[in-house]
Amino acid sequence: MQHFDLDKENINNLTSLWKLMGIAPNQELNAQGIYRSRSWPHRYWQDWDSRTTFKERLGNAPLDRKKLVVPVFQNNSKKGIQHQSDKEGLGLSLLFKQQAMYLDMYSYTPQKQQQLNITKVTSEKDTIVWCNIASQAFNYEIDVASIILANQHPEVTLLLADMQGQPVATAMLHKTEHVTGIHQMGVPEQYRGQGVARNLMHQVLGLTKRELACRYAVLQASSAGESLYLSLGFKAQFTIENYMFVD
Repeated sequence: MQHFDLDKENINNLTSLWKLMGIAPNQELNAQGIYRSRSWPHRYWQDWDSRTTFKERLGNAPLDRKKLVVPVFQNNSKKGIQHQSDKEGLGLSLLFKQQAMYLDMYSYTPQKQQQLNITKVTSEKDTIVWCNIASQAFNYEIDVASIILANQHPEVTLLLADMQGQPVATAMLHKTEHVTGIHQMGVPEQYRGQGVARNLMHQVLGLTKRELACRYAVLQASSAGESLYLSLGFKAQFTIENYMFVD
């Protein structure tokens, strides 16, 4: 039987997508497994297997760091920082939390869905539409250039959902190793409460099982989306804490 670290694969899927969106050139830090987004999504992170401690990452933080989001993954507690008070002492403020989750695709049965039409986004014009809808859904501006850059990779798929020609939701799939990550799954406020998110997730999971043939689907859920994913059969893995610099 083949064994692999699903926690690690979840995070590696996420951070490899950040890399595809563009990283700031810094050979010295990159050699230590530390990376910074060139623009959106403004992340400052270290690889799951990086030997660099959390404090060392903060010590190398750039001067123009106020926009940077600093994720703390499960295994970072073993690298010299464990409590929220410690992080506050290092000049960080908790911004939001996410729940890492997975779904065994062997146990998922695709369901027929209606209403939504799902389109794979390939053109720059449609990518701009995708970014507008996603920006409305998440209430922050998503950089078109970063999405175009990531979408050039063969293992990235942008999906735009519409009802009767009106765009209503977005998703992004990224396949790595044994998993497909589901990212930027968003529905603008005016289209919520109509079953759009559940409908879209079933179609996304159906496509994942049918075309991508991966063993697991993984994601990082907000508190708002966690109940939906649990109802679809996803299992919780660990919490991701996301901080911002306060100095």
